[in-house]
Amino acid sequence: MIKAILFDLDGVLVHSFDAWFATVNQAASFFGNESIKEKDFRASYGESTEEDVRKFFPNQTVKSVDDFYENHFISNIKHLKVAPDAVNVFQKLKDIGLFTVIVTNTSHDLALDILNIANLKPDKLIGGDDVVNAKPDPEMIFKAFDYLKVKDSEILYVGDSVYDQEAAKSAGVKFVGIGGINGDNTISNLTELIDLIS
Repeated sequence: MIKAILFDLDGVLVHSFDAWFATVNQAASFFGNESIKEKDFRASYGESTEEDVRKFFPNQTVKSVDDFYENHFISNIKHLKVAPDAVNVFQKLKDIGLFTVIVTNTSHDLALDILNIANLKPDKLIGGDDVVNAKPDPEMIFKAFDYLKVKDSEILYVGDSVYDQEAAKSAGVKFVGIGGINGDNTISNLTELIDLIS
């Protein structure tokens, strides 16, 4: 019996690669680093800010980069695309009594801004700075367990990356792949999630 659906944010509910790519290059310019090539950013897209610092901003702190992201991502919001079925799917999940939780490596405040722009209102948001270890570590999923008071067998986790897949596997929850990644179940759009749990 499924009681809750956990969602990654980027690549699942919103598509923000172009917005993030513009933002990290603004950060590179601001911090005096070389511009970041698209292929290099794509290879690390979805990882934590810690990984961004390690790969792109080695002389900065995680806090300074996170602060830059939070202050400048919004200037690139025109590049953000909301998944066309996201709002309707959230409403249907609410109608059938399922909890929704966002687990994202994006910082909490910035993720909240994105969710507000996308008109998505989950029951809980767990951002990258709400835990010690970001995905692929399962800490976010365990934090969702504690909040929801549910068992691993009562959760589905929807994600689009190997980091999501690894976190789900480590936490012992069923993984629903979307956006080209396979899982215990694989869907091509969010509407198919409703059919999957019906």
